[in-house]
Amino acid sequence: MGIARASGRDSGFILVFTLLMILGISAVGVAMLFDGKQNRMAAQNYMHKVQSFYASDGMMTLLADEVLNGRDSVYTRAATRGFVNGMLWKTSGHFGASDFRVLARSGSLGTPKTVKSSSLGSYFHDNGFMGDPGYKDDYGFMYRGYLHPPATGSYTFYVRADDESEFFLSVDDKPANLPVLPLAYNYSHMEGNVWPSKDNQPVGPDYKTVSAPVFLKSGQRYYFEFFHKENGGSDFGQVGWSGPEWVSEKPIPGIRLSPFDSTYQEAREDTAIIAGTSVRYSVKSLGTDVFSLFTEGFKAMAGSDTLFRSPLQQRISMKGSVTAPPDTMWSKVIFYDYHSDKSNPEFESPPWGVGGASPHLNMVKSGTMRYTATDAGFFGLDSIGKPVRTAVPDSAFYSCGVDRWFDPWVANSPVNHIVPRNTPDVENDCVPVATANDTLFKNVRIYDSLPFIHRTDMGSNAYAFTRTGGASDSGFFWIDGKGFGKEGKDRNYSFCMEMHSTFELLPGMEFDFKGDDDVWLFIDHKLVMDLGGIHVSLSRVTYFDDLGLTYYQTYPFDFFYCERMTVQSVIKIQTNVPVGRIKGRLSKNWKRDFGALD
Repeated sequence: MGIARASGRDSGFILVFTLLMILGISAVGVAMLFDGKQNRMAAQNYMHKVQSFYASDGMMTLLADEVLNGRDSVYTRAATRGFVNGMLWKTSGHFGASDFRVLARSGSLGTPKTVKSSSLGSYFHDNGFMGDPGYKDDYGFMYRGYLHPPATGSYTFYVRADDESEFFLSVDDKPANLPVLPLAYNYSHMEGNVWPSKDNQPVGPDYKTVSAPVFLKSGQRYYFEFFHKENGGSDFGQVGWSGPEWVSEKPIPGIRLSPFDSTYQEAREDTAIIAGTSVRYSVKSLGTDVFSLFTEGFKAMAGSDTLFRSPLQQRISMKGSVTAPPDTMWSKVIFYDYHSDKSNPEFESPPWGVGGASPHLNMVKSGTMRYTATDAGFFGLDSIGKPVRTAVPDSAFYSCGVDRWFDPWVANSPVNHIVPRNTPDVENDCVPVATANDTLFKNVRIYDSLPFIHRTDMGSNAYAFTRTGGASDSGFFWIDGKGFGKEGKDRNYSFCMEMHSTFELLPGMEFDFKGDDDVWLFIDHKLVMDLGGIHVSLSRVTYFDDLGLTYYQTYPFDFFYCERMTVQSVIKIQTNVPVGRIKGRLSKNWKRDFGALD
């Protein structure tokens, strides 16, 4: 039986069918290849979308942590915030603040001395304005700049002055819109350091020490001018305010001030790179402790100029998460109690009056400290600095052993001490004495803490430790009943004390000291307050804005004090530097409310 042959027609059909099958298979292959490429592109684009989102989210987390730790000003305020500039003139004769203002504005007083303050005003400069003895009496100053309200609402301003002051406030940031009459003023002498209040203020035509309420908006700046005239005697002139919510600051601190003609930027936008992804970000203040955070990560789409963007908006309110500053800040200190029976040639032995009404400068080096781990753990630090005496000690001021005053005495330990010959009429008459057991400088080390009391009248973050022998206390005799005791005297004199800490520098920080005897303050291991010697109670203020340091960086704080004479023991510290343990910090928790990646 033979095999049947296909017809020509059937052969054509088979050929067409075969070609169609080949084309179909080819099309499927091409489609599969295309789908694979599309899938790869889709996967890559989704990866870019994920990267842009998580970069944006990561920056949001970083900004939230910065804000909750009080560093919002890095992102929201101009670098010039933190102080105000002023002009200081020496005047001839006694006249009032209003006449001084006319002369200052007209330029009739001649070339002024430029000054700068970390708060709005000046207070009690016993040694002259800003420590300049040439400006103790018959001078006047003018501060002008901008106020930055921390919250929107009604504000009341307070002026205290001796002799006279005037405060003018514009309705905006333009000097041309200053009112003709001052918002608050004091044209007569005020007693003491008590701020006026709505219920307790001087009465009469010479006084308007409490202003009428003024409505101010957060996020705006307001131009002001403040004039003060000092004729004689005590001198202070300051402006404070109270406002909505928690605002009560007397005087107004530097963080609310910026200099005249300074750049102004309430919110700043910037860009960062997070894991290879660009992120645009900004922080905007919406009022007291309320912020709007914006981040946007963006990444280019594969094979295209199109950008994947992940904009995120977050509102953070710290209301309710902030506890009021505690009533007390405890600062750790170490005392070194010395004999007050005249066996120590530099404690009690010198006659009263050495140093007198002026400090003995340069007893210790200004830019050098020696470092030790001894007792550093007590202060929670890796090491602490100690003063180093100058190369040529001075027996006339009984400072030969100054660099041993803050060292623990160790029995039978060979140490070279510099012992004076007790001839104060001869300069630099110090003799080094090597001994295995120098009991002249024997001391008892005492670990303790000092309570700094929160002072709302001085600012929201201000604390003070005061033992001045006034009506409220009996002087600084913190170690009565400890160490060597009174040794026949009414109190335990002859001791030294050291205090160490670290702090983050913020605008407007200052350290105000009054007391006797030796005092040295080192910031960033540099001497910034020098009150050495046996002397009467003296005052100094260190304005941290003037130290040339970088805001929001951490610096060491080293404070040294000695009481070396049985006459009085006075110490008064007022500061907004956190030199001790403060509880009630902000909660660092926050909840994302911008959703999740689709």
